[in-house]
Amino acid sequence: MRLPRFDYFEPKSLSETLTLLSTHADGVVKAGGTDLLPRLKWKLVEPKCLINLKGLSDLDFIRRDNQGNLSIGAITPLSQIETSPLVRRYFGALAEALSHIGSPEIRHMGTLGGNACLDTRCQYYNQSPLFRKGAEPCLKVGGAICYVSRKGNQCHALFCADTVPLLIASNAKLTIASSRGERSVSLQDFYTGDGKTPFHLSQNELVVEVRIPKWVEGTRAFYLKYRFRDAIDFPLVGVALWGVKGQDIGFKEIRVKGRVDRLRGDFEAFLN
Repeated sequence: MRLPRFDYFEPKSLSETLTLLSTHADGVVKAGGTDLLPRLKWKLVEPKCLINLKGLSDLDFIRRDNQGNLSIGAITPLSQIETSPLVRRYFGALAEALSHIGSPEIRHMGTLGGNACLDTRCQYYNQSPLFRKGAEPCLKVGGAICYVSRKGNQCHALFCADTVPLLIASNAKLTIASSRGERSVSLQDFYTGDGKTPFHLSQNELVVEVRIPKWVEGTRAFYLKYRFRDAIDFPLVGVALWGVKGQDIGFKEIRVKGRVDRLRGDFEAFLN
């Protein structure tokens, strides 16, 4: 399937990128492109321009700041984070979660910012144009119906990023930039819960950094995912557990139902 026609930009600085975003309201940004390119080919998104971020070397980094927090640039490749000695020592659970994303090729191309801003997915939406023509448009594409929950008025497309549960559990924050300046928002508050518009992110804003607080070092974390195929599938369910050594984890009860019942033993092993 062919890509749609669009104007192509490859900025070399963050300021140039933010200027492009502020002047092209009908554009999209591309980091690794592992999710965006299939959506472009399926005509799920048809932008007038595409802004490629891969030239922004300033957003490709893994380091600790003066306060001891772990900072990771938004276009840092997932494979680089997965194998980073600093990440493995400081936040090993994140490196382990990354190892279960897609294939090595996808992890080499994909980025942390792209994973945090992964578009929601649905078996009725992520299909070819021919498939979608056979039914009334859904809420995700401007229609009036959600085929997952027909009686509701909200899109129930799923958010399937593997890094986000652990980042939320660690109280990580995003740095978001625009031509007006920067703002910081917790991962918990970044997501709307609506499959149609899943992020609190304006068209002219760009996620530039993920910051993980210092206190995660020495704590215990665990990420589990359930998927149809263990090789490369997106998670149907992703769960992060977090505990601090020597302290009460604080869970009074854990309930695991349906297809994720097979994970119960892993939960119990973590808590014990």
